[in-house]
Amino acid sequence: MVKRCQKNPDSFSRGPDFILYLLLDYIADEYFPLLDNLDEELDEVEKKLFSKPNQKFLVKLLAEKRKAVIFRRNLVALRDLALTLRQFEGSFISVKNIPYFQDVFDHLLRLAEKTDLMREAIATTFEGYLSILSNNLNEIMKRLTALTVILMVPTLISGVYG
Repeated sequence: MVKRCQKNPDSFSRGPDFILYLLLDYIADEYFPLLDNLDEELDEVEKKLFSKPNQKFLVKLLAEKRKAVIFRRNLVALRDLALTLRQFEGSFISVKNIPYFQDVFDHLLRLAEKTDLMREAIATTFEGYLSILSNNLNEIMKRLTALTVILMVPTLISGVYG
C-alpha cells in the first residue's frame, strides 16, 4: 500500500476517497494469492484423501473448509462495504472515483464466488470420502456375512448332535 502511494505521489491529490479506494484495492488484491494457496492445499488434500483415506487428511479438509468460511465471511463484508460506498456518489465519494470503487466491488465479487466454489468442492470431497468409507464398510460386512454363513453349518450340526 505504501509502495503504491510512493510510486504515484499524486494519489493524495485525488482526495481521501481515492486513498480509501487504494486501501480497499490493496486488501482485495492480497486475497487473490491467499485463495490460490488455499485452492492448491485443497487439491493436495483431495488427492491424498482419495488415494489413501486417512483421518489425518479429513482433519486437514475440515481445516480448509474453516479457512474458506472465514475468507467468505470477510469478503462478503468487504463487498458490502464497497457496495455501500458506491451509494455515496457525490457526497463522500467523488463522481470521478466511482469507477474505481466499482472495480474493487467486481474484484471482491469474483473472490466471493471463488470461495463459494471452494466450499462446494470441499463439500463434494467430503461426500466422496464418506462414500469411500461406506464402500469399505460394505466390503467388510460382506466378508463377515460370508464367514458367519460358513461357521453356521458346523455350529448347527454340533448343536443338533451335541
